[in-house]
Amino acid sequence: MYRDAVSSDPENADGYVGLGEALDAQHRAAEAERALRKAVEVEPTYWGAQTALGTFLFRHGRTSAAIATYRRVTELIPASPLGFNNLGAARTPVPAPSTTSSDATRMRRGCSPVRPSSPRRITASGATSPMRYGRSRRPGRGA
Repeated sequence: MYRDAVSSDPENADGYVGLGEALDAQHRAAEAERALRKAVEVEPTYWGAQTALGTFLFRHGRTSAAIATYRRVTELIPASPLGFNNLGAARTPVPAPSTTSSDATRMRRGCSPVRPSSPRRITASGATSPMRYGRSRRPGRGA
């Protein structure tokens, strides 16, 4: 289905995102990453493609690359907490399996703030994985 979408419209960033996520679900990481990077190449100012790539990188242990990608999301949609939440999640140390929940809470609170100048406090409320974007809402696709 997604291959048909991108072959009929090679400029369809959402098609490449869907293809990348489907390939990742099939444990075809190299192909998935190529599709997600193509989505970003096709529409570099589309925050959804950037978020999908960052989430892929984060899930595959490439935290530094995910952080850089999430920083780009915060530039594209600075009024949205999506990029800031994902950036904070990627920067939060993952507790060792023997760590207690109170230790994990202390570690999360000890992380540096992502956006200290914000008038609103952005909290992850215990989440340790990035937020996903909704395909039905695509505000701020760029300038």
